[in-house]
Amino acid sequence: MSSIIKVNTYQDANGNALFSSDGSGTVTLDSNFSGVLPSNTPAIMVRPSGTQTISNATWTKVEFSTEDSDTDSNFASHRFTPTSAGYYCVNLKVSLDELNDQKRTDIQIYKNGSGIVRDATQASMSGGNSFVSAMISGYIVQMNGSSDYLEGYVYQDHGSNRNTRSTETFFSAYKIIGA
Repeated sequence: MSSIIKVNTYQDANGNALFSSDGSGTVTLDSNFSGVLPSNTPAIMVRPSGTQTISNATWTKVEFSTEDSDTDSNFASHRFTPTSAGYYCVNLKVSLDELNDQKRTDIQIYKNGSGIVRDATQASMSGGNSFVSAMISGYIVQMNGSSDYLEGYVYQDHGSNRNTRSTETFFSAYKIIGA
């Protein structure tokens, strides 16, 4: 058995309005809620604007220059510098073209210029059309909200330069509510 409660205004025990509905499904929070509800911002989703050449046997900063989302304008110069202190969920994926059998792709998230988490993958295909991806997903990092910043780096050992696959390379981060 289900029940339905129909009211236009929700109040606390002292009669203070918490939120109301206009009868058509639009809910309005009372001004007492201003700044109380947490949000998952700042948040970013960025990707390269094209391919980037990655030198052999060198850690290279990935140049994310297309912002699909940057809620608080905290992404600049290929780095994320959130202006709100807290814990952040961070994801990094980098794909490289034409890596042959037994060649590696390593990626690393840097915080303030130093690596904090790393992933590596090894190509299991051979031939000029193969590619390999490495991904770090769901890594949680604490940020101070003023000077801490995050960047993505990639390393490959193919023996010569390789290009990123721009459609399969991205960096994202968002603040975690309640952490």
